[in-house]
Amino acid sequence: MKKLLLTLCCASTLFACSSSKTGGVISGQLDSLNVKRLYACVVNDDFTALARMDTIAVTNGQFTYNFTDSVARIITIMPDRSENPEGQVLGAVELLFCPGEQVNITGTLANPTLSGSKFFTEYNEVDSKVKPIFEKLDEKYQKLIKQEAPQDSLSKAYQADYNSVMKDVQNIVRDFLNSHQDEAGVYLAAKYMGPEMLDFYAKLPEKIKNGPLRSFINTTTIRAQQEKETKDAADKIKEGNIAPDFTLKDQNGKDVTLSSLYNKGKYTMLDFWGTWCIWCMKGIPSMQELYKTNTNKLEILSIDCNDKAEDWKYFIKNNNVPWTHVADTAEQVVSQYGIQSFPTKILLDPNGKIIKISVGEEPNFYKEITDIIK
Repeated sequence: MKKLLLTLCCASTLFACSSSKTGGVISGQLDSLNVKRLYACVVNDDFTALARMDTIAVTNGQFTYNFTDSVARIITIMPDRSENPEGQVLGAVELLFCPGEQVNITGTLANPTLSGSKFFTEYNEVDSKVKPIFEKLDEKYQKLIKQEAPQDSLSKAYQADYNSVMKDVQNIVRDFLNSHQDEAGVYLAAKYMGPEMLDFYAKLPEKIKNGPLRSFINTTTIRAQQEKETKDAADKIKEGNIAPDFTLKDQNGKDVTLSSLYNKGKYTMLDFWGTWCIWCMKGIPSMQELYKTNTNKLEILSIDCNDKAEDWKYFIKNNNVPWTHVADTAEQVVSQYGIQSFPTKILLDPNGKIIKISVGEEPNFYKEITDIIK
């Protein structure tokens, strides 16, 4: 599945676009930029992969980059890390840039100020309201980190606050979109509105839909549709509902069907994980102990996601994980269950009914399972 190569939630992601033209210039005078070159990372036409990396000469923090493409591109301006051996965080600026624009960047890469396009007047109208909301959230999160709060508690607290903050942000953006069916509206809808952007896109004038942002609109539409399908699927995976059945192949190529496990009269725990997932791996010892002490009452079905086959099989072979393993290579079950975070664990009763869902690695989850199945 192709994914949008775009960090729309990045605070430094900005946009510039006008009518159909060619060329364009991105220039800047940046403070505290002690490097001799920057890189312009340019994505491809459908915004799904890196097309090229151009080098930009820097003299005393000043630079000029001539944009030569005839279609809109996402461009990330970032420093040459080889010139920054101490690992100082310099930041990066990501722009959705159209032919014919001229943009000037001042300040720093971490906190840039941009000028030169009508867009920025409109963008700053929204950003001046949205930015303080995210800064307040980040300040709260950083305090929790300094207090050395447990990672699982930290993640839960942040996610709950983030969801609340996003509702406030979306209200601000929604008000803006009501009177801005233009390129700036396209960018802000894609950045903040999730599947709701589809409603906004449907009302766009044809000159916007078929203009320089045509490919961007098409790609973000696909992403929004996929996000909506995932959310709709997740809404059906609730405690009290029967878990949707599925069949996947284990490490030996043999079919394993979910219902064949809980039909044995045992509880079944679905474990969506991957060897690349740090918190998934940290939970393995707890799963080993849980399985060891409850083998006669509990089946575990670990569903590997987004892994290379050799990595997944190597881990199973070389670690003490004697329960059932399958791979969701086509993201069939991830989509079916609306899985959005890893690890996700779902406990089923002997009839296949969902009785507990856990997102993230929660130490108390294993005790809760033990109490349920004993």
